[in-house]
Amino acid sequence: MMEAKCDGEIIKARQAFIIIAMALTLSGCGINDVPTKGEAARKAFADLQAQYQRRADLIPNLVETVKGYAAQEKDVLVGVTEARAKATQVTIAPATCRTQPSSSSSRKRKAASAAPSPVCWSRSSATRS
Repeated sequence: MMEAKCDGEIIKARQAFIIIAMALTLSGCGINDVPTKGEAARKAFADLQAQYQRRADLIPNLVETVKGYAAQEKDVLVGVTEARAKATQVTIAPATCRTQPSSSSSRKRKAASAAPSPVCWSRSSATRS
């Protein structure tokens, strides 16, 4: 019966040894992971802050670019508007125009050359005949 007692104690001692060995092995596994994971978290946070700072630095550049394009678009619009106004404007040189004929000068007009010339209305004449 002593043998059974010894065998029981040996089994208990082995179990205790295995439990202690497993506890020591498992406790050492995570001890190095804590600083490593903490450092990884700090690095990720620093990367995030760097991205936010880069974006904040890009906003003024974007605003200046938009202002530049807006100024260029304004210049183009003004140029096109002025060109369209000049294209639709009729200009007659003063040397080639004559004033509106009055009733007394109608005989002179009939005697004038057969080629029609442009008619320029004087500011004093209110109606066209």
